[in-house]
Amino acid sequence: MRFSFLCQLAIAMLLTAGTTDAQVVTFNFNGDDSTELDDVGIGGFQTATADDDTEVTLTTTDVTGIVDDGAGGFALESLAENPMAGHTVCVRPNQDGQVGICSAVDGGFTGAVNQFNPGESWTFVLDQTVRFDSLDLQSFDDATENNQFTITAGDESLVFNQNTFPDDAPDVEFTTFNGDTEFIVPAGTEITFAASSFDPALAFNESSEFRIPDFTLTIVSSSILLGDVDLSGTVDFLDIAPFISVLSNGGSQAEADVDESGTVDFLDIAPFIGILSGS
Repeated sequence: MRFSFLCQLAIAMLLTAGTTDAQVVTFNFNGDDSTELDDVGIGGFQTATADDDTEVTLTTTDVTGIVDDGAGGFALESLAENPMAGHTVCVRPNQDGQVGICSAVDGGFTGAVNQFNPGESWTFVLDQTVRFDSLDLQSFDDATENNQFTITAGDESLVFNQNTFPDDAPDVEFTTFNGDTEFIVPAGTEITFAASSFDPALAFNESSEFRIPDFTLTIVSSSILLGDVDLSGTVDFLDIAPFISVLSNGGSQAEADVDESGTVDFLDIAPFIGILSGS
């Protein structure tokens, strides 16, 4: 069963402008939304809301920060391993509205300027399955050319390894750094933001830092979104080609089985067009 380009064009011509909207949320760390996250440590949380009022809640499960080792130097301490470290380690939006780790390096628990120094990390979970879309990752010192910022979720890791992320740089698009592959994280999966350095001399160096004003996510429904054949979280014109591919190759995919008959066939075309046209 083969479909020509004319068939694809015919389907597109039947569509109206209507599409199913994706649920996009932004965690912004500049404002009152961060109140329940600030200084709380494990259990600290923040909630972001999509336009349709769907909420996503972020909850801290661990923070690793730099502490005074009591011998004139510094050491890394994890709150999950040592809850007593909470007097010097926390997650806090700084005075400029950028989230970072407060630790001994930048003035201790009361420090106004907080950042991810090499070795420091923040681990949290989200209560919805999401796709990471963009990250506002900033840095304020040329020393960061020796640094990495890594985001880990389950078995997946994404490493940002640019020389600098200046204050006026555009947000980092996740697909740009992930080979055009979407970075989707199931609900309840631990996500870790961590800074590291290629240069051992920069360990515990407060001039080598990253900060995050905000990041944007798209909620990915845990249930099947009929018509979302490209699994983007929304049904739109970009689903036409993969729908035709499944149909013409006799494939099986729940999102393409729009009439929910258990088989992807000609009878799925009309309901697929109906979803695309918003009817």
